[in-house]
Amino acid sequence: MSIMKTVEKSVNGYHNGHTQALADLHRSARAAEAAHDWQVAALKYQEILQLDADSEFAHTGLAQVRRRLAEVAVEANDIFEIDDAMIYRMRLYNYVRTAVNRAVKRAEKRISGI
Repeated sequence: MSIMKTVEKSVNGYHNGHTQALADLHRSARAAEAAHDWQVAALKYQEILQLDADSEFAHTGLAQVRRRLAEVAVEANDIFEIDDAMIYRMRLYNYVRTAVNRAVKRAEKRISGI
C-alpha cells in the first residue's frame, strides 16, 4: 500500500471516529435533556465543543441547557423561600401554643388554689 493511501486511510479513520464520537455525545446530551438531567447535558455539550468548537447544535444546546438550569435555580429558590416562611410560621405557632399552655396551667393553679 502506498504512503498516500495509508495516510488517507488514517485520516478517514480519524474523521469517522471523530464524527462517531460527536454523534455519540450528541445522543448522550439529548438523552440527558430528555431526562431533565441538565448538568449532564451541559457537560456533554461542553465535551462536543472541545472536539468541535464550531458546532452550532452544541452552542445552541448548551445555551438552552444553561437557560433551563437558571430556571431550575429560580424554582428551587422559590421553594426554599416558601419553606423558610413555612418554618417561620411553624415556629411561631409552636411558640404561641407553648405560651398559651403555660398560661392555662397557671390559671388552673390559681383556680384550684382558691
